[in-house]
Amino acid sequence: KKSGRMTHLISAEGGTGKSTFFALLENLFGKGVVKRTSRLEDVTGNHSDVLLRSLLVCFDEFNGKFDKKGSDQLKSLVTEDVISVRGIYQAPVSLQSGHRFYTTSNHETVKDVDIYERRDWFLRVSPAWREKKSNFTKMRKEWENISAGSPLNELMGLMMTMDLSNYDRTERNRNQEFDKQVIDSLKGVKKYLWDMADSR
Repeated sequence: KKSGRMTHLISAEGGTGKSTFFALLENLFGKGVVKRTSRLEDVTGNHSDVLLRSLLVCFDEFNGKFDKKGSDQLKSLVTEDVISVRGIYQAPVSLQSGHRFYTTSNHETVKDVDIYERRDWFLRVSPAWREKKSNFTKMRKEWENISAGSPLNELMGLMMTMDLSNYDRTERNRNQEFDKQVIDSLKGVKKYLWDMADSR
């Protein structure tokens, strides 16, 4: 069942390990089902057959901001259980979808969101390991080991036993980062009123 969420990993600085998170996903689910791209058009454009071959889509180092059109196009992909996919020189086909979508970005604001948004989950990546490549190299090597007792094997066991029966994808994921994204998305009168209230 789809989570109905899109996860955004944010860090204003590079080298903090955002992309390393995708290496973990590749080792958990297999590199063949994880697609990395920086182009929104790869999944929302006329030729979106990448979704036929991928389960996890990672907009890695997304150097921009989802505009309203892009955000609207992603909504159905994130939440709908059946999506339309079109290959090159092929007619659209309906596909049962269990896709998950992620972004990493060095931009403070990835997309415009309002306080009622429930499809986006924003997480800020700590800069504690910034530019400590040896730490990330060691971590990636550990993830390649899937033998009994290895960290990756234990993580897989934990995921298999998690009780998600009470998970409600209609609830909004509110945290401090989400609130910051909402404030950064304000425009016009709403932005003016917020600045006035915040200055008091």
